[in-house]
Amino acid sequence: MSETVLQTALITPVTSDGELDENALDRLVPRILAAETLGFSILGSTGEGASASLNLRRQMREAVLKRVGGHREVYSGIISTVPDEIRRDVDACRDLPLTGLLIPPPAYYPLDSQDLEQFYRELADFVPVPIMLYNIPPYTKVSIPPETVAKLAVHPNIMGIKDSSRDLDYYLRVLHLTQSVPGFKVLIGTDTLILPALAAGGHGAVVASGNIVPEWIADLVHSAERGDFSHARVMESQLIELANALGRADGIRGFKFAAAAIDRHQGCLIAPYHALDKESPAALAILDVLKRYHLIS
Repeated sequence: MSETVLQTALITPVTSDGELDENALDRLVPRILAAETLGFSILGSTGEGASASLNLRRQMREAVLKRVGGHREVYSGIISTVPDEIRRDVDACRDLPLTGLLIPPPAYYPLDSQDLEQFYRELADFVPVPIMLYNIPPYTKVSIPPETVAKLAVHPNIMGIKDSSRDLDYYLRVLHLTQSVPGFKVLIGTDTLILPALAAGGHGAVVASGNIVPEWIADLVHSAERGDFSHARVMESQLIELANALGRADGIRGFKFAAAAIDRHQGCLIAPYHALDKESPAALAILDVLKRYHLIS
């Protein structure tokens, strides 16, 4: 696990009128950078990439790259139901110093394994930077078959897969089928499965909790790397407690609410989604966990 990939699935902070909240980024990005090892994955599911306009996506990429300043890896999500729109968004990234592009299958219509393989092969031949496959069937309703992942893994411009299926059996199958492909990374995208994934020989994680507790994520992974699984399990237990509270708020709402409580910004979501009600039971549960771990006063 010496080359563990560790990234925060970054939220996209916006104001109440839907503009990028650069002041919030000024607080959020340095806090994650302080955790030393975490890179950035922007405009994915946690980053509301499917809801962001092309202009907001451009602003977010440029703003994060400017603040990171080349000190960490930065991946960008490319999410659309239209392949031509995916290509246009890829074109917008050509001159940006991104490490790679995180691309889920186009959603809505069912896709079989042949459709998926053709989609990714054509895209990998076209894009200027490496592709990270993105398996997230809870949102896309499409799961990339492990055998298809194995076929795609040998493409020189496909660098790995982020698996957010929440299915450890699937993750282990992909890991097994791609283990002989040099440099291909199999990353877990479920915060509560980081330790099992690493223990099984996985290559790292892309997790939303990095917006809130980047130091916990780094501590958990470093503990696992040095074989201190006793401490890693302590950190995992804390992370699961936080994840359970956040889960009461329907995913992104919870992460944005918690990050806003820490960094003191608005916590707005991109339209048409609304922010979490501060007086709701879910919000109070999140605040309780944040206070007990001294993340807020």
